[in-house]
Amino acid sequence: MPIVTIKLTDEEFNQLKSKAASKGYETISDYLKSIALSEPKLLPQAEVSQKVQPEEVMPKESLQSILRAVQDMINPFTAKIDELARSIGELRERLDRLEEAIKKLPTQQPAYSYEEKRIGRTASTKKGTAIERLSVEGVVFQSELSWLNNPKAFFEKLKREGAIVIELEKEYVAVDPDFWDKFQERISGMKEKDAAKVAKSLPDKMATLFKKLLSDGKIVYDSAENSWKISI
Repeated sequence: MPIVTIKLTDEEFNQLKSKAASKGYETISDYLKSIALSEPKLLPQAEVSQKVQPEEVMPKESLQSILRAVQDMINPFTAKIDELARSIGELRERLDRLEEAIKKLPTQQPAYSYEEKRIGRTASTKKGTAIERLSVEGVVFQSELSWLNNPKAFFEKLKREGAIVIELEKEYVAVDPDFWDKFQERISGMKEKDAAKVAKSLPDKMATLFKKLLSDGKIVYDSAENSWKISI
């Protein structure tokens, strides 16, 4: 359907609106349509003479101005609608991409726990809590846990969960009860007085524990009984 654009000042528009109302037209568009169709060139002469009085014929230039004014009023709204449609389309595309990204996220948990990662274990190790890891390690030294922000709270928690916690001068030590029993049995059965030789004869973790306890005075050699004594 062809569209005609006209431009009017506010004063001209109000005048046209009043005139349309005075002529009995519900809208300016109906009024303009009536005027446009009343042009002699658009309708047979006989029909024009019957329907339109000469003073009702509007100059062509004025009609074009009115149409342009109406079109200018409509254009901003059309642009807003187009902009809104583009925004909705872009939002839908983003939602679709987000949905696809969510679908690609892994659904399985890693094969290790948070505590294992903090202690420095690899993903192939058995997962578990700190006390469960202690049962595997046998003994844990504060000096080996550089990531600890609150050592006292960490080792107190292990103690509440059943670990044997030893407070040395420079650090805390947590020992699994089974490991501790084996350690005591091993140490108390040794007759060798040379601490270096004793440490060398022990497994690595027991040797480290022996040296730390010896340095802190919690293990001494009893010459009377010819054996090592642990005072915890």
